[in-house]
Amino acid sequence: MQLSALVEGGALAEVPTTVPVNPGYFAGLSFGQQGWNHFMYESALRNTGQWSDAPAWPPAQQAGFDWWFDTSMEGANDPVTMMPLGGNPGTVTESALTGGVEFYKRTVLQADVGWAYHSQYPGTLAGRVPSTFAANGNLDATQTWLGITATLDSGWPVVLMLDSWALVQTGDVNAEGVDLAVLGAAATTNPQLEEDYVLIEGENSRATAIGHTVVAVGWGIFNVYKWIIVQDGDHTSPRYIALAFDTNAGHAGFRSVWQALVASFFVLAV
Repeated sequence: MQLSALVEGGALAEVPTTVPVNPGYFAGLSFGQQGWNHFMYESALRNTGQWSDAPAWPPAQQAGFDWWFDTSMEGANDPVTMMPLGGNPGTVTESALTGGVEFYKRTVLQADVGWAYHSQYPGTLAGRVPSTFAANGNLDATQTWLGITATLDSGWPVVLMLDSWALVQTGDVNAEGVDLAVLGAAATTNPQLEEDYVLIEGENSRATAIGHTVVAVGWGIFNVYKWIIVQDGDHTSPRYIALAFDTNAGHAGFRSVWQALVASFFVLAV
């Protein structure tokens, strides 16, 4: 979704550089075909190797994001020190952040990528992040909100990495007709999505957590509360969901995005 927006918004025309991205071509593909659903290329073509191998690949056989992230330990070997704890399938937070940077290094946007953790952790920022993240702004809910919304207002989605996914719809909709929701308590599994999570507790750090990723595409204020509109990849919910950002919006016992937010990933942050 973030990559698609960059292509459709005219910020990125080649991935990697010299290999044109043709949105019309990808739109005409069906499940099982290389490049279906804007995943660019089938990762099954590459299930081992290192990031440094990429320049030698044929243009039509590039690995997808999950290879760069070493998802479920079936991709690049570079983030070997960040293997999922206990063998949990999924993408480790640190591997997703660093792998995303490596992916964009092969494009004209290599200097425009950045990420941030949103609680105390060594090396809490890297690359191009919102200006409000200066002076530890990424550790503050208000400054994080301002940075994310400024980037969204510029037309660029933001990837949000949450500790888990326990969606609770409030039954309300905003003025644009988007369903409003809050988050339940941090969970170790979501049976409906067949996802298992590694929470930040005990020996598990923010870097080694495995959670649920959403893409922020908009925002709004409704009934005095801040809401971030996301696409969540959850087949049990509408395509767009507005999540309460820094409060539970009056729904006692539930959580906000800020309480669940582990890290964020930006391209062309403002």
